Amino acid sequence: MLLEECQPGDMLSILADDEEATRIAASVMQNIWKPAPDDADFPTTKDWLSRLNKPIHLPSDFSEKQINRAREIAADLHKNQGKNVLLHGDLHHFNILSSEREPWVAIDPKGVVGVPEYEIGAFLRNPIPGIAVTPNLQAVLSRRVDIFCEMLGFDKQAVISWAFAQAALSAVWAVDSGSDNYKVFLVCAEALYELGEG
Repeated sequence: MLLEECQPGDMLSILADDEEATRIAASVMQNIWKPAPDDADFPTTKDWLSRLNKPIHLPSDFSEKQINRAREIAADLHKNQGKNVLLHGDLHHFNILSSEREPWVAIDPKGVVGVPEYEIGAFLRNPIPGIAVTPNLQAVLSRRVDIFCEMLGFDKQAVISWAFAQAALSAVWAVDSGSDNYKVFLVCAEALYELGEG
């Protein structure tokens, strides 16, 4: 197998300017999305979010209320979703690297079929673990969402809703794998929920 080497290969997380990093991520997203192949064997966002409908062994600090909210929001989103594309599935600060071929490139795709708005969720809840202690987190997330919507032409409420459901799902996946990162994702989920309600 021949793999491209990224040079200099710095992660997007090295940028101190959060707005610049968000704009770069939006540009990378635009460059990598492709129409979903009819015969491709990729999971869908509905497949992924169906995890919320199965038994979950929640820690004491993980409220069932978040799961119920996420389950309902995900169901509504899938009823009214637009055109599907093939998404990266985990596009955040550590999976966007500086390169010579392009200024920034995406690595480590998971491959999932869904609406483009779904892609933004991973970026919003990163970089971990620092995002959980970011001062004025809700304001930071709001500004990121505004930039994505401005550059990509998305509806703000749709972006926030997808990101909330995905943050709750990521928290469940973290619990499944025995990772304490579920606490980070729960902080993001709560901030996103409040942002959507505001």
